[in-house]
Amino acid sequence: MKKAAIMFLILCGVISAAATGCTPEGRPSYESVVMEHARVFLPMDGDGKLYEDALSAAGEYLAGEMEHKEALKKARQARRELQEAENTVKTYQVSAEMSELLEKYGIIPEEFEAFGNFRAGELQGYMEDVNTLCEYMEDVESSDSAYQQLEFWHDQYRTIQENNHGYYYYMFINYWFAGWKEKQVDYVKAQILDRLECYLPEDYDWETDKDTIEDKGSRYLDAMDECRADAAVHMREKQEQLQEMEK
Repeated sequence: MKKAAIMFLILCGVISAAATGCTPEGRPSYESVVMEHARVFLPMDGDGKLYEDALSAAGEYLAGEMEHKEALKKARQARRELQEAENTVKTYQVSAEMSELLEKYGIIPEEFEAFGNFRAGELQGYMEDVNTLCEYMEDVESSDSAYQQLEFWHDQYRTIQENNHGYYYYMFINYWFAGWKEKQVDYVKAQILDRLECYLPEDYDWETDKDTIEDKGSRYLDAMDECRADAAVHMREKQEQLQEMEK
């Protein structure tokens, strides 16, 4: 009888939580969704900060604001920490409980899971870029060619990363919470936006329409594609120059 009474109280608690929009712990269920997003995205933001540390070291060296030895040290440190993150990143899976909550707030669990697994590929890209920067920084003091290459790739990576600020903000944050109520958005800002170290653009709006968000995201993506196209042309020209020298 006692066991039956306990089970009845537990079931009442679960039903009450579902009816009031609260988790069994008693907090609003939207808070759990926001905290899950923060658990996924804030490490990505930290990765971006490390990547920008390497970019800043190269940029300050090129501007004559940092000694070569110090700049190379900082770039290598960022690379080590990015490598550690890449070695420890795990596959993300949406739990059954979180899947139900996401659907309640109009978020497709499969899309959110894909978002959660974006970090591994991004870390790989960061490592490739920082390896390139470190490679040229190692030779820059004794090679004009290395200096020119460092200058070119730093500018390319910096431009892409500046556009990433806007793309990540709109497509990786604003997108998931479009149409939420003011109180809920305030919680998003407190738990995510206020804790960002990297991916917050200087000028941004909180959009409530997903079509508008996707349009803004596309503009940043187009700008990044232009940079990558320029980089492809540059690499092709350098390859042609090397082939000419070998003749």
